[in-house]
Amino acid sequence: MADQAEQRRDRAARGCQRAQDEAERHFESGQEARDRVYAAEYKLTLVERRQVVVADEVWRAERMADVDVGSKLDDWGERASHLRSVEQGLKILVDRFEHDREQAEFSAREYERKFATLMARANELSEKAIRHAEEYERCIEGAGL
Repeated sequence: MADQAEQRRDRAARGCQRAQDEAERHFESGQEARDRVYAAEYKLTLVERRQVVVADEVWRAERMADVDVGSKLDDWGERASHLRSVEQGLKILVDRFEHDREQAEFSAREYERKFATLMARANELSEKAIRHAEEYERCIEGAGL
């Protein structure tokens, strides 16, 4: 009887350790996902700031093209066209970084959920190991050892 209680205690302790190890891996993966969220937000901020500058330059170039018609600065229209293509490229980057951020946030939430589930399982197994240890002690005492 004591041997069985000891085996159950050891099995529960090993299961608890495995659950804790896996929970730790999920916690670390969640942290990495949070780092990816931060990186995507940082890139997004930089690109959005650049978008504002480019939009101002597009507006200025279009305005100058209207004002300087026929002057030696005829490349204002061409500059505005080039800046609009830059603006489109920045929009594509914004979309990509927003997508990256959303994916990283989703991953982080999933890892946090798995971490919480595994920690709950580890706690259950820890309690089970304690119960089996107490049962083992009672068996030993009952046997007079």
